[in-house]
Amino acid sequence: MMCEKCGRAIDADSKFCPHCGAGVGGNFGTTKLVVRRAKKFTGSLVPYPLYIDKNLVASISNGEEVVFDILPGEHKLICDVWSATGEYVINVSPGLKKIVIEIRMKMGLLTNKIEFVEVEKE
Repeated sequence: MMCEKCGRAIDADSKFCPHCGAGVGGNFGTTKLVVRRAKKFTGSLVPYPLYIDKNLVASISNGEEVVFDILPGEHKLICDVWSATGEYVINVSPGLKKIVIEIRMKMGLLTNKIEFVEVEKE
């Protein structure tokens, strides 16, 4: 099967294109997922790999925002950096237009933690 957005080959059972992050099946019935990375000085040079349902869909830099089309259902958003891994389950109901999530790194003395904050849902 081919991605409708970038034209590259993808698995038939994929929900997202592993190359460009577009939802499979066009834009009909999809929700815009906006993921923002809070702009901070700490760790600013390291891009964070971003996964949706175990598929690498983006590498998000300091202060950057990425947008994906996702289908209704339950999806797992994962951010995995050298010092911390964070997971967030997104429940997308049919008819939902947009979800905005912000990724924040909490730096600790011995460990770091990635937090996901749901900023907006419409």
